[in-house]
Amino acid sequence: MQVLFQRSARKIFTVMIMAGALFVGSVLTAQAASFDNMYKTDNTWWDCEDDSYFCRTDNGYLTFGIEAGMTTAGDNDVREVLRDEYGPTDLERHEHTGSEIQYDGSSETDIIFDWNDPPLPGGVYGQTWCNDAASEYECDQHYISFDNMGDGSANPWKAVVCHETGHAVGLTHGGEASPAQDYWDSDLGCMRTGGTVEQLISRTNLGSHNVGQINDVYVKP
Repeated sequence: MQVLFQRSARKIFTVMIMAGALFVGSVLTAQAASFDNMYKTDNTWWDCEDDSYFCRTDNGYLTFGIEAGMTTAGDNDVREVLRDEYGPTDLERHEHTGSEIQYDGSSETDIIFDWNDPPLPGGVYGQTWCNDAASEYECDQHYISFDNMGDGSANPWKAVVCHETGHAVGLTHGGEASPAQDYWDSDLGCMRTGGTVEQLISRTNLGSHNVGQINDVYVKP
C-alpha cells in the first residue's frame, strides 16, 4: 500500500506506510529472545535510499529541528522525549532553531519534526523516512511527520515521538528484528506497535534494550 503526501511546499514523496510507521491494529507473534533491532538487520529488506524508508542517522552528534506550525505542547513533547528517553544513550542531542535548520548541503539537520498535512492514513500516527541517504546503511537527514492525534488522550504525543525518533536512529519494529519478535514484546519499549490507542500512547519509555542497541552503534562525540 502506498500513500502520496506533501511535505510543506518543498517536496512530494511517495512512501510505503508500514516500515517507518506507528499504527494501531492487530499484531503478529514470535517467540521472545535476545535480538537485534538496529538497522540493518537480517529482516530489514531495504537499503538506505533517498525519499524512502528509515535507515539510521549517520553519527552520534544528533541535531534536530521542529518546524513552525506544530503546537506548543507538541514542541515540548519532542524536546522532553529527546532529553529524557534518549538522554541515557550515547547520542549527543542538539536542537536547531530558525536559520540553524539546514535542509541540504554538508551540514543537514539530522531529524526534521513536523505535522503531516493532509492527515496520515487511518490508524497511522507517525511516519519516518530518509530524505537524504548517506550510504547503504546511513541517512544524512530523516523527516518525521505526526498525524493530529486527538483521540485517547489529551497529550498522546510522547509515545509517538519516542517511536519515530527510534526509527530515525535505526530502531526497527519487532517483526524486522533479527530474529523476528512479537510486535508488542515489552523489550521493544516505545518501538512496540499494535493494540489499542490507549495501549499505544502508554508506551512512552525507550527502555534499556533500545538504549543498549543505540549505544552499540553510536560513539559518544
